[in-house]
Amino acid sequence: MNQRSVFLLTVIMIFMTSCKGETMSSSYDQDEVTIIGIERNTNHSTKIFYSSMLETLYYCPGANIIQEHDGIYIEFVRCSINDKCEITHPAQKDKGNEFILINNVTKPLYIKGENGATRIPSNGN
Repeated sequence: MNQRSVFLLTVIMIFMTSCKGETMSSSYDQDEVTIIGIERNTNHSTKIFYSSMLETLYYCPGANIIQEHDGIYIEFVRCSINDKCEITHPAQKDKGNEFILINNVTKPLYIKGENGATRIPSNGN
């Protein structure tokens, strides 16, 4: 290899490793998350049971919730297994099923993804 090739490879490797350690996350699209069920409580809290797409290098630590005038938007976070992503609503488990708990739910719920938002039916199906 000539010196120019070595230099180019070195620059590429520096750029590739310079992001390591940063918290980088994205979100799952609506078709990558399945809502298994919804459990509404009398105190207006809601458990949303979900399943995210299985991946080797990524996982879903929970969701970020965005309150808007027309509804509550849920963005399920897609996080690298090597990172810790910031979320507003961490995933919890109940009998092996993952869920997020949202308090004071009085508006419609939506799953927010890169391709827009999809309303979650009241029964979760």
